[in-house]
Amino acid sequence: LFLFSSLLYSDSFGVASSVFGLWIPAAIFWLKFPRIVPALLGIVLWLLVNIWWWYPPLTLAENPYSNYLGVDQNVLSLKQVSKYYSNSDIWLLKQKYYFNNPSSMSDFYARRPIHYLAVLSPLLLIFGSLLAIKSFSGRLLIFWLLTSWFIVKGANAPWGTAFFTWMFKTVPITMVLRNPYEKMGSVFLLSYCVIAALGLAQ
Repeated sequence: LFLFSSLLYSDSFGVASSVFGLWIPAAIFWLKFPRIVPALLGIVLWLLVNIWWWYPPLTLAENPYSNYLGVDQNVLSLKQVSKYYSNSDIWLLKQKYYFNNPSSMSDFYARRPIHYLAVLSPLLLIFGSLLAIKSFSGRLLIFWLLTSWFIVKGANAPWGTAFFTWMFKTVPITMVLRNPYEKMGSVFLLSYCVIAALGLAQ
């Protein structure tokens, strides 16, 4: 099912950051069933099934990603976009560029009842976390939530700029995550919603 869905939606891998959105949850899920051989087999099969899109760019004389491999430029871009979402915005599932700037949505989201609903989300998350932490699966969800938050917060504290500068220099392909809230927000949201749903259910 994993291989079939990857093949079916492989067009999304035209945005290279989608690969991280797939494999970070897969790696965390693997922690629940830590088997080396099946994991390696899955990675090899995934690479073979998707070889048609990831291999051709490697053979080009001029790699299409070469224009995006400047660490300083990408860190600067990261800092600029991170201004639009503070840590409080992330936990409230907001983003200043869309919700605070004058736009077709800003008036609606400025209404007091909508603000109350936004505050309700992290409260449900806290309550759900208190329930989830009692089981190993729940603790994995919380680990997933915190790991994805640390990535999507971008250059914001704690250690945002230092971490991404180190990561961009160490693993250059991660520079596709220079706008992490946009690229990895769905990974954060998935764990957020599951844990908040636990809080709502109780």
